[in-house]
Parts: sequence; structure tokens; C-alpha cells
Amino acid sequence: MFKWTKNRKVLKVLDEAKEAIENKRFLNAESILKSNQQFNDTRIYRMLGHLYLEKDNKDWKQDIDLSFEYFFKAMELGDVYSIFEVSKQFLAGELIEQNFEAAFELLIQVEDCSLADVHYCLAGMYSEGLGTQVNEAKAMEHFNKAKRLDSTIYNKYMESPSLYTIDSLLKNKS
Repeated sequence: MFKWTKNRKVLKVLDEAKEAIENKRFLNAESILKSNQQFNDTRIYRMLGHLYLEKDNKDWKQDIDLSFEYFFKAMELGDVYSIFEVSKQFLAGELIEQNFEAAFELLIQVEDCSLADVHYCLAGMYSEGLGTQVNEAKAMEHFNKAKRLDSTIYNKYMESPSLYTIDSLLKNKS
């Protein structure tokens, strides 16, 4: 199968699953995604990971273990978004035990990526010494990269609380 043909089919699967999720038809979304795992596509695995994080309702049971199983499948294929999602879970410590070192180790693996959120997290971790030693130079390097990648990054994170602050980054901003 040509790559572009596979990609079109995967995009169709993802659209169908997304619509099912938006309409709270989680079992339908699960069926759509699981029946198309033969594509071995990170986006399908990542969507399954997010699906299993959905809160319980009358027809659906949240499954953290299964969620992480699918995130790990996507991570094994190099999916930066899944690596970021798992690192966020380690940072938050709500669904899994909080572990700053594990979050840092995951994020440092993808520090060359172009996902602004990764660089913002690394900036905060270096600034606050979460999972690593405090390193203001590295913090500023990642904060500036995050701002270059997404000019709204500063406002986005100033508007919502996080586990770490960027106050020290801003004090040293030139």
C-alpha cells in the first residue's frame, strides 16, 4: 500500500473516532481505533491512550493502565506527543505517582523537537530544579525556544496554573 493511501485511511479512521469521542460514544470510538491497529500508526495509539483517560460514565470505565499501554506503543514508535503526555502525567501526579525525574528523562529525549510545550516544561524544570539540577542558562534556552515555536506560550502558561513557575525565568529575561 502506498504511504499516502495508508495516511488517507488513517486520517479517515481518526476523524471517525474523534467524532465518536466528541459525541461521548466511547465504545464506538474504541472499536473504530482497535480495529485499525494494523496500520501501526502513532496517532491511533495516542488517541486510544487519550480515550482510556476519559472519565467514567454509564457506558465507559476509565482505564489508566490501558491508556499508558497505548501511549507507550506510540512512544516506542517515536511519537513526541505521547512522550509529552506521559511526562505531563508524571509531573501532575494525579493519575500516576508524581515523578519529576521520570518526566525530565522523557522530555530530555525529545529536546530537539519542535513542540513548544516540551520546551516550556523543560524550562520550568531547569528553573525550579524539578527532576534535575537548577540551571538558569538551560531554562532560558528552552523558554526562548518555546516562545519562538509558539508566540502565545507566555500568555498560555501565565493564564493557567502549573506545577512550576516561570517567575525566575522572567526575572532573568533580557
